[in-house]
Amino acid sequence: MVRLENTLRVLAAKDWSGKGNIIMRGVFSDDPRQRANGIEALDDAVDRKLSDILIPIIEVSSTEQTLSVGRKHFTLTRRDMEDPSFVKHLLDSNDWLTVTLTLSAMDRAAPDAIEPDELLRLAESENSFTAQTASSILARRRGHDASSEDNMEKETAIFDKILLLKGIEIFEGLTVGELAAVASVSEEEDYPEGEVVIREGDPGETMYLIIRGEVSVIKGLDSDKEIELDRIREGDYFGEMALFENIARTASIRTETPSRLLILHKQEFKEIVREYPQIALELCKVLSGRIRRLHDKIRN
Repeated sequence: MVRLENTLRVLAAKDWSGKGNIIMRGVFSDDPRQRANGIEALDDAVDRKLSDILIPIIEVSSTEQTLSVGRKHFTLTRRDMEDPSFVKHLLDSNDWLTVTLTLSAMDRAAPDAIEPDELLRLAESENSFTAQTASSILARRRGHDASSEDNMEKETAIFDKILLLKGIEIFEGLTVGELAAVASVSEEEDYPEGEVVIREGDPGETMYLIIRGEVSVIKGLDSDKEIELDRIREGDYFGEMALFENIARTASIRTETPSRLLILHKQEFKEIVREYPQIALELCKVLSGRIRRLHDKIRN
């Protein structure tokens, strides 16, 4: 669907009459009537050979229907996931994300399915995430000592970062590729018990996700009126609004146990959004949903 949208966008850009933009807005509208009108206009505007392929794909609603339509016009290779050639096909991909996620998934599902020579090849990949994942699997197979394993586990695998980010409301609507882009610019840091991560009143430029540990949310830190408002635990997050607006922190955050946090800085996040503008649209949906729920509470 992304490729289809890009195709229509190119056609619209070459159509000086403006009709192409109207068609594109209609085809991708959530309004059934506008969508039907857009599809009809597209059918009239493009060559019949092209519309015979485009229209059925646009009209179907499920992946299975799309594949059924696609097989009428294209040769689609069927692959059995238990077939070794299927895994080899994925590992030979030019897309680093496909290769890295395949390595991680196979390491969990069938650790011995990937040949050592294949792992050695991928451990020398130019992509740091692919190389790190393959090297980590090789090291475990070779039975490195505990200290070496501890060093390698300092950095959470991109596979696990994606899963962590997927669990955050503001990111849950993103595609795997978009999640990988966000994960690739995140950092990790360990904090001892009793460490102040965020201090009330300080400027905020980072959000945090708790990989391991527990933190408390405090008003009036280090004063006679110190109040603990909440406890945030593994898998949860805090400070997310710092990515969107320049306001001072409204509360302090202190670790209650030794904690490992995944950190996302505003500047890196802005760079990712420039490259993947769809991320901004998804975040706007989530934030508008928050506002709508707040309005509902007030109305009730």
